[in-house]
Amino acid sequence: MRAEGSTRSVSPRLLAATTETLRRLGPRQFSLTAVAEAAVVGKTHELKGQAIACFVTLRDGHKQSPALRDELREFVAKKIGALARPDDILFSADLPKTRSGKIMRRLLRDIAEGRALGDTTTLADPNVVASLRDEYEDKEG
Repeated sequence: MRAEGSTRSVSPRLLAATTETLRRLGPRQFSLTAVAEAAVVGKTHELKGQAIACFVTLRDGHKQSPALRDELREFVAKKIGALARPDDILFSADLPKTRSGKIMRRLLRDIAEGRALGDTTTLADPNVVASLRDEYEDKEG
C-alpha cells in the first residue's frame, strides 16, 4: 500500500505492528507519577496512514507543559519503540466515560479525526466531550 504522494510503501506487516502497538499502549505504559490515566487512539495521517493520538489526565498537583509532553513521548518510545511514539498528546481534566467507568475511545477517535460524534447517550458526563473537542480543535487550529 502506498500513501498518496508518498514515495514509501507501507507493508501490511508494518500496519499489523502499528495496530499491535496501539493495542499495547494504555494507562499501564504511562507509569510516570504525573499521569492519572491515558487513552490512546489511532487517527488518519496523510503520510503515515495512521498516527497515534494520546489523551492524558494528570494527577492533582501536576501541570501540563511541553517538557512533560516530550517526556511522555520519549517514555513510550523507550518502552515500546519509536514506532509507538504518539504524534499528538492532549492533556485533559477528564476522559469521556460510560456510566460504568469505561473510557469511550470511539468518541476520542471522532474528536482526533474531527468527525461528528456518534451516539453519546451512554456518557456519564456529556460536558467532558464538549470541552475535549474544543481543546483539540484549539490545538489543531
